[in-house]
Amino acid sequence: MAKTYCGKTAGGWLRSARVGLSAAGIAEIWVRVGSREVLAMRGAPYAGADREDSLLLGEPEGQLARLETSTRAYNRLRTLEADCDRMSAEVAR
Repeated sequence: MAKTYCGKTAGGWLRSARVGLSAAGIAEIWVRVGSREVLAMRGAPYAGADREDSLLLGEPEGQLARLETSTRAYNRLRTLEADCDRMSAEVAR
């Protein structure tokens, strides 16, 4: 598992992350890689990660990177996931 992608650690990517709605109305975490935005998600065994506390960056075409997370980055990712859950619940109302 990599420590950086395009010179940034998981924490660096998550610092600039935003929560937004996809075209399907699902709240997701987005980060900007160059001129495009890609999905960011917590790694889980079903997503091809060895452990749950990794950061996956991906597009519909496939996974761009899987990064190790520090405790701080992992907590930031969990906070962003909670924001997604709140946004999705609001949209569902």
